[in-house]
Amino acid sequence: MCPVHTLLTSPKLGGGEKGILHEALLIITIENISEKQFELLGFVTSACCLSKSVVGDMKAKFKNWTIGGELPDYTKMIEKVTSIVIEKLIHSAESIQTDAIIGFRLVTTEVATCAAELIAYGTAVKYKKIS
Repeated sequence: MCPVHTLLTSPKLGGGEKGILHEALLIITIENISEKQFELLGFVTSACCLSKSVVGDMKAKFKNWTIGGELPDYTKMIEKVTSIVIEKLIHSAESIQTDAIIGFRLVTTEVATCAAELIAYGTAVKYKKIS
């Protein structure tokens, strides 16, 4: 299973912005990091597609048609795939010695009945040394 990522306010951010901190790699949704100068390393991305079983899908459809509410099996599936794509994104970013990923986004699509794809992307940056 993928390690847990911490959502926090970090002194690494400078302005108290919130983001995901994984060891030394920061992942944030904003396009800039307060009080940090950096160079752009490029676009990083990852994707994962997961599906539910036919039985799980039928159970979810039945609940949705009858009483509504949260579909816990699908919630678990989305949580799992989110953890997978973030871990893959971190691996991709670490391979180019990234200090942070800015402009982080998650996009989901339905690729088939009972299958979902999640795409994670952002801009990899390297902090500049301030002399």
